[in-house]
Amino acid sequence: MRALLSAFAASAALYGVANAAVTTTIDFEGLTAGTIVDNEFGPLATFSTVSNGSNNAAVVFNTNAPSGNDSDLAAPFSDGVGLGGPLSPGNILIISEDARGVSCDAFTCTPADDEAGGGEITVTFSREVTFQGLNVFDVSDGRASFTASFFDLNDAFIASISAADGVGDREYQAFANLNIAGVFKAVLTFTGSGAVDDLTFDVTEVPIPGALPLLLTGLGLGGLISRKRKKAA
Repeated sequence: MRALLSAFAASAALYGVANAAVTTTIDFEGLTAGTIVDNEFGPLATFSTVSNGSNNAAVVFNTNAPSGNDSDLAAPFSDGVGLGGPLSPGNILIISEDARGVSCDAFTCTPADDEAGGGEITVTFSREVTFQGLNVFDVSDGRASFTASFFDLNDAFIASISAADGVGDREYQAFANLNIAGVFKAVLTFTGSGAVDDLTFDVTEVPIPGALPLLLTGLGLGGLISRKRKKAA
């Protein structure tokens, strides 16, 4: 039996049983403006929010049809750090305002309007990811700033990123190729207004080769399992 398992291990390596990274991007498209985002992307990622106002909700905002008092979140956005061109992101994620006529129930806040006082959006992953990037909007105009902090399974700090000065009204900053490994939680902190989009991360999958069942049969494990079942019967 030991020799059989050793042969299986060697053959599995030959057939390419290995970890593969799958890149995932959460872009909030397909959701209606004002939708409260919490479990919409479960079980892979869940969202929770603590506002510096009273509406502890992160909601979808449509930059192509800005609502509330948020003309500063209207597309297109220019690149505040000068590394790319104009961007029209569609849906983005904001912290809901708690004043100016905004009404929330368990599922939506209407109209979608971002919290000038800021707050925190926590993204909790159900498994370890390698965080690669995000886009941040309207976060550094002399009154506001943005920081993303990353933590491991034991809630130990791994790394953080911050928006550059000058990413203000109708401007964005793109973070890419961050390659922050071992992440189970990301805390997105706004000291004032702002938004995020295109949260991108790699998830490790373990593919099973299509030839593996045949490989097991060839090694005799299929017959071994069959004999054990007959004996038990």
